[in-house]
Amino acid sequence: MYTNTDNRDGLRAVAKIFQNNPDPDRPDLEILEMLQSGLERNDFEFNGKWYLQISGTAMGKKFAPSYANIFMADFEKEALAKCTKQPLVYVRFLDDILIIWTHSRSDFDDFFETLNNHHPCIKLNATISNDSIDFLDTTVFKGPNFDKTGKLDIKVFFKPTDSHQLLHKKSFHPKHSFKGIIKSQIIRFHRICTRESDFNNAVNILFRALRNRNYSYRFLRKIKGETLKEINPKKRLHSESLL
Repeated sequence: MYTNTDNRDGLRAVAKIFQNNPDPDRPDLEILEMLQSGLERNDFEFNGKWYLQISGTAMGKKFAPSYANIFMADFEKEALAKCTKQPLVYVRFLDDILIIWTHSRSDFDDFFETLNNHHPCIKLNATISNDSIDFLDTTVFKGPNFDKTGKLDIKVFFKPTDSHQLLHKKSFHPKHSFKGIIKSQIIRFHRICTRESDFNNAVNILFRALRNRNYSYRFLRKIKGETLKEINPKKRLHSESLL
């Protein structure tokens, strides 16, 4: 998405957000001039030839995420205003969007077409499901109790390309680094998963991969138990066996 953002519309979106959020201590004109310079004077060498990027911002620019977010916020505000029917839920992280749609499929097709035709540089792809959808590192789905409670469940989503190449146990890092990495993942899984079985399944997937990176079963099991006690010290914990 960074390379697809139109420079003129991107600068216009930034100028608009400055106007809507005034700050007398902020040098708006200077910031816009610097941003324009960073967008229009990004040259690079490849295979012995020099190139000048004429659209979008380069990957790795410090301002790229904020710039893309501002552009997409302006894009969706204008595009959604054109739509006669709106989603029940619309959330976005950069260029990843999750929508809960309560109207008909034909209504969604009209909605999607409106968004896709709003700007020539932005083309969306839709993944549609009545039961489950992946969004960022989560899977939002209708669990076993959905018919009774009307509440959606969430579990960890691992991309098919995720090889879990976390720090190897024989790497020359401080000892606390190994524990910290595993602990942070367990906490993340625990925050995401609404069902204990999905949490344990995510942990097992991670631990199976780490066993191949020289982590012992005893070490992994110990950190899991300690972390869960810190998260919920009053709950009696049990660990499922690693596969």
